[in-house]
Amino acid sequence: VGKNWTTCFIEKHSDQLKTTWSTPLESKRADAVNPTTNKLWWDLLKSTLQDYNIKSENIYAVDEVGCQPYGTKKEWVISGR
Repeated sequence: VGKNWTTCFIEKHSDQLKTTWSTPLESKRADAVNPTTNKLWWDLLKSTLQDYNIKSENIYAVDEVGCQPYGTKKEWVISGR
């Protein structure tokens, strides 16, 4: 894979992909996070990974669901149109 592979891939598939800055977690989403919903989420993720035999090294881009692992820092992300 070359240095500009990602850029070329996004340009080639620009009808389906776009790049944008991530946004901080909205307060309504943050308010919805509690021990019950958090456990349900992780249980669902675990069962989905097991059902589809997805390896942990193939998990990327939690930004797409609004969860930011690095706090409120904005990041350049790839998303669907």
